[in-house]
Amino acid sequence: MSHRSKSRVIAFLTAVVFPISAMVAFPSVAEARSLGSWAGHPLDGTARSCFSENAGGTKHNGSCGGGLLRWEVPIPLDGNGMVSIAVRTKSESDTMTISCQAFGVNNSNQLITSSGSPVNNTGTWMTLTLVLPSVPVGGHAIVACNMGLGTQIGSINY
Repeated sequence: MSHRSKSRVIAFLTAVVFPISAMVAFPSVAEARSLGSWAGHPLDGTARSCFSENAGGTKHNGSCGGGLLRWEVPIPLDGNGMVSIAVRTKSESDTMTISCQAFGVNNSNQLITSSGSPVNNTGTWMTLTLVLPSVPVGGHAIVACNMGLGTQIGSINY
């Protein structure tokens, strides 16, 4: 290739190809999100005062009795498809347990999918992993936990 041909190629690359490549959006790695469980709310007409907040987490405080109470946290999603949600939970004992389940919701506010419902009965902090097989475009997720007396929900990561 002659010097003149090389100069033309370089001029073409500089004038056309490099500016076009700068305009092309390359996909980036999805960033994980974290949410404190206190962003949620009690279910079944239970008063919020039955729960306590600590560092963004939620605890069944026993002020409404020692029965099983339910807490729900809405999870905003940026995309669609499979969603894995990690919920930090703490049980008080093998009898004061906490279990959580995730639900996928479409943009018409219909429940369309759900995860399993793992249980923490270890008496310590444990991560419950909830997997939704598919959430559609424009949808969101909900995490609902059944909380025994003294149990806690910490952060929710997805």
